[in-house]
This record gives sequence, C-alpha cells and structure tokens, in this order.
Amino acid sequence: QQQQQQQQQQQQQQQQQQELQQGTEEHQRIPPPAPHQAVPPHEPHPRPPPQESTAPVLSGWLHKETKSLFATAQRRWCEVKGGAFEYSHQQNDAHPKERISLAPPTEISLDHGRTGSVLVIATSARKFRF
Repeated sequence: QQQQQQQQQQQQQQQQQQELQQGTEEHQRIPPPAPHQAVPPHEPHPRPPPQESTAPVLSGWLHKETKSLFATAQRRWCEVKGGAFEYSHQQNDAHPKERISLAPPTEISLDHGRTGSVLVIATSARKFRF
C-alpha cells in the first residue's frame, strides 16, 4: 500500500511538473507586456508670430469725448484690428486719425454713468474716452 501511495504521489508530482512546463511554454508564447514608459512632459507648441490683419475684429461708430471745457462728443469710426484700436473721422478714410496699441501697459476699462457707459483706453501718454 505504501508503495502504491508513493507511486501515486510520484505520478501526481510528475503530472504537476508537466502541467507547469506546459503552462510555462504557453506563457513563453505570449509576448511580454511592453515596459512602462513615462510620458514626456507636455511641451507647448511655439506660437507663430502675430500677423497684422487688415480685417477688423470689431468696427462701428463711437462718440469720442473731447478735452474741451464743454465736454462735447465727436462721432468717430472705430476699428479693432491687428492688436490696435484705430479711429478716424469717416468710415472710408485711407488712414486712421489715431492708432492706439492695445498691448500692455495700455489699460482698457468701462466707466458706467447716468447717461451710459464710456470706453476708456489709457496709455502711458494719454487717456481716450469713447
């Protein structure tokens, strides 16, 4: 009986070893997973230099306040284009009367009053009110 048990144990061990070998062979057929690779940090694409656009982003008539003592307003054609605020006397003028860069340190704000809102463009040299 002991011999039979020993033979059965040996057969079981042999069978287990064969199963392990078969499993190992099958495992070897499956390609190993790719090693983990760190994702490189995101590098922003360099922005192309701004191009001067001839088409206005915004345009229309505004009333520009004057420096006069009586604070009259003059109607001006205004356009925002190419990073600047331009105004002229007429809509079809070939050249603007004034071109104000909107880049810093220029500040743009709205003043709200009883009669409406006023667009304020303040440069280092002057303050414009529309």
